[in-house]
Order: sequence, then C-alpha cells, then structure tokens
Amino acid sequence: MISCNKADLVLLGWVIFTQLWCALTQSAMYTDEDFLKRHNNYRQMLLDGKVPNQPIPKYLPLLRWNPNLKESARQWAERCVFAHEGGTGQGENLAAAMGYLPDPVERWFNEHQHYKFGPIIANEPVPVGHYTQIVAARTTDLGCYMRVCPELRITGSVKWLNAYFTTQTRQTQRSRRPPPPPPPPRQQQQQQQQQQQQQQQQQQQQQQQQQQQQQQQQQQQQQQQQQQQQQQQQQQQQQQQQQQQQQQQQQQQPLESRPQRRKPPRRPSRLR
Repeated sequence: MISCNKADLVLLGWVIFTQLWCALTQSAMYTDEDFLKRHNNYRQMLLDGKVPNQPIPKYLPLLRWNPNLKESARQWAERCVFAHEGGTGQGENLAAAMGYLPDPVERWFNEHQHYKFGPIIANEPVPVGHYTQIVAARTTDLGCYMRVCPELRITGSVKWLNAYFTTQTRQTQRSRRPPPPPPPPRQQQQQQQQQQQQQQQQQQQQQQQQQQQQQQQQQQQQQQQQQQQQQQQQQQQQQQQQQQQQQQQQQQQPLESRPQRRKPPRRPSRLR
C-alpha cells in the first residue's frame, strides 16, 4: 500500500514551513532513501529545465526526510482503504496497483504531460494535482511508507486483493502551481525601459509643477510690488496736496493779517 501526503503551510514568525508526506507502506520494496531520492531527482529535473513544456522555477529546495510524517503515513496506510484521510491539514497522494510493484512517484510525476501552467480547474478531465504537489516550491519535508494490502477497499463493495495503494489530497493552497519562470532578457529590458520612461515622465511632471509654483510666486511678488508702488504714489500725491494747501494758506495769510492805514484826523480850520 502506498500513500503520499503533503502538509499545508505553517507560518511561524517569518518562516513558511510546508511538509510533504507520502504514506507508502513497504514490504522490503522501497526504502526511505529510495522515496526521498526519487522525489528530489524529479524536483532537480524541473529546476534544471529538463521537464518538457514546464516553466523553470526560480527556487525549488530539495526535500528532507521526516520520520513523523512517515509514522503518520504508516498509520493511515494500515487501514487499506483507498480514500483520503482528510481533516489533518496534510495533502495526500494515493495510488493503487495489483499484480506488480508500482512506482507511484513516477506515476504522479508523469502527470506533467497534461499540466499547463495556470490556475487549477476543479474536476479536471486529467488529474495533475499529484504532479503539482511533488514539485511545489513551498514543500520541504517528506515521509513515506509502503506495505501490501491483502484486501484493499476501493469504493463500496469493490475490493482488490494483494494490492499496492497510493493517495492524494488536493486543496487550493497545497496544489498551487509553481511560480512563473523569469521573463527572458528582452522582456526584462523592455520592462526596464518602461520603468525608466515612467520615472522620466514623473520627473518631468515634478519639474513642471515646480515651474508653475515658481511662476505663481513671481506673479504674487509682482502684484505685491505693484501694490506697494501704488501706495507710494498715493502717499506722494497726498503729500503734494498737503504742500499745495499749505502754500495756499501761507499766501492768504499776509493779505488778511495786513493792518489797514488810518487817515489822520482832520484839523479844525481857523478863520483869520
């Protein structure tokens, strides 16, 4: 029986920790090292660009073996039921085969032939979620366990005898596609040119705004100067008017203040 499970994201401070565990019950067929090596080999192939029609991730760490995940996989695999455990916060990859020893990791990985980069669509005609979980960049830990089920319950009354079994639980967060590949050099150059143009436009706009502000300040200064000149002219006019009034007053004062000459009194005449 083979069962593979992936854990959901766990956010600890600034560290994002994701676990992948494969429950693959084993009877001297696959060792822990075999499972870990197979997963990491496929991840390295994707990172090296050796998987046809698949984007090359910027970052894809190799997986680590996790004994706790292996024990969790073993407990679920012992049930010999072809179904997802659910409610554990872990994803699962499941597969079943009779009459031969399967390579579940290869079967999951071969789904890349049907995978197109983009959002996952519910109820896809060809499953690809097993592949996306194997190559998820946020997955860091792996645990696997394998055994032969004397009787594997598939659905309802359908049972397989002496079967190998594998399972996958897919959730939106756990089955997200790998990040898109970096843009080619030409696109990067175009993006840089666009950014430079935008920066230049912003600088030009800022310069125009500064010029407008300077013009407004100059206009205000000119208006203030004109007002001051007008005030000075008014003051000068007032002073001139005052001076004229004073002169007029001075001219009138001598005439008014000049004393009138009195005629001497006439002497009485005498007759001789």
